[in-house]
Amino acid sequence: MEIKVLDSTYDNQTHAYRVGDEPMVFHCHHYNLFLQNTIEDASDFVDSSKVLTQAAEHVVYHQWKNLTASTPLSLDDLLATFSTFGFGKLNIQTLDVKGGIITSNYDHYGLGYISKYEPRNENQPSVCYFTRGFIAALFAYYFQKPLHSYQVTQLECFSKGSNRNVFEVRLLEIPQKPIADFYHGKGVLGKIPEFGNRNDTAIDYLGIREALTSMKLEGSTETGLIDAFGVLLTRHYANYYCNITFATLKGLIDTLGEEQGYALSKDLFIEAGHVCGFNTFGGIMLSMEWNALIKPMIQTREDWMHGIIGCINALGWGTYIIEELVPNQFLKVRLYNDYESNHYLMMPNKPVKKPISFLATGVMAALMNLLYHSDITQNPTLDEAFYNKTFKTPGKFIGKQTQCRSLGDEYGLIEVTRE
Repeated sequence: MEIKVLDSTYDNQTHAYRVGDEPMVFHCHHYNLFLQNTIEDASDFVDSSKVLTQAAEHVVYHQWKNLTASTPLSLDDLLATFSTFGFGKLNIQTLDVKGGIITSNYDHYGLGYISKYEPRNENQPSVCYFTRGFIAALFAYYFQKPLHSYQVTQLECFSKGSNRNVFEVRLLEIPQKPIADFYHGKGVLGKIPEFGNRNDTAIDYLGIREALTSMKLEGSTETGLIDAFGVLLTRHYANYYCNITFATLKGLIDTLGEEQGYALSKDLFIEAGHVCGFNTFGGIMLSMEWNALIKPMIQTREDWMHGIIGCINALGWGTYIIEELVPNQFLKVRLYNDYESNHYLMMPNKPVKKPISFLATGVMAALMNLLYHSDITQNPTLDEAFYNKTFKTPGKFIGKQTQCRSLGDEYGLIEVTRE
């Protein structure tokens, strides 16, 4: 049977996509770049460049290994992975076991960066860390070398005003040691809840799940980018996000101590969740797809919340179930098999025994703020002014995780209340 590297299965029980046993999740360029910038800003506590590149190499390499127990993937298959998942297009200029030159006219991180921020100066690093890690994995897998056998240097970057990316690859005499402990695989799964349509909303949860998981969300033939819902999407590696987040958490704790390191990490990564909720889900609620599929079901403002939670369950993030929603006041959401917890539970040396579903906490607060503090239903422009109104004015909503599988709880629980 021919192996197709891009085939993924969607598990309706755990609400996860998996390719080669690697959980894949949809995220947009706003979250990807904000999270990356956050980790760059923590470079005093962790070698951010190595964390961001080596984590990418680790998960990509192991995905391919799991896909190909007997039949190796072709070079075309490896390049197609990058494009179909929405990361852009790689062009091989030279390639042999000692290294090579790779260029790209389309790159999710590079083009996403210049769509959001001012260009970087020559003294700042280039931004395509994930791409560097991917290329390192490609060379290691293709030439049957151990992980971290290749050094990938970015010579040109969109983020610095170039009209392309250029990467130089060089075989090292001795493979580098990983900067942190990195993990791969589906993680530790927990309880599977009952999931279906509810009698307290007009929203068709099962219909939304079927419609969204059937959509062909993959990189275009020309660019390898996924332009959907008003953002650049990626079908990204859940374990990549977790590896870079928890390596940074450990670095902060090792340097600042448990309480201060955890508190700072929590604030930083929940803010990344705010950015994700605002841009990804704000974008979805303003999209043509929302207007066509979900808006006709909506009868109350609370149906907006049910509708967007229905979307989350189709993104590979795990199972999110609203336990309680008090209009304009309070939200309580259960998390089953959220990808942050699945990953954390497979780590033998956990940095801390505290709640760690940072992304989910930030996103749930973002949804309450979008719906009840600012007003997403009025078709606003998702710009900086609206972000400040949503998150930086009195009376905003704050998220708090009160249960987490990292603490031994059966499921996660996030509560969102007025400040």
